[in-house]
Amino acid sequence: MPMDREIQEMGGSVEAKQMQIYVSATRLKF
Repeated sequence: MPMDREIQEMGGSVEAKQMQIYVSATRLKF
């Protein structure tokens, strides 16, 4: 089983969470 794919999926999920936090922060500002 390739571990790289799991690591990439984890990184993608982390990026998605950061994007959600960024979007929610901008919504609170405006």
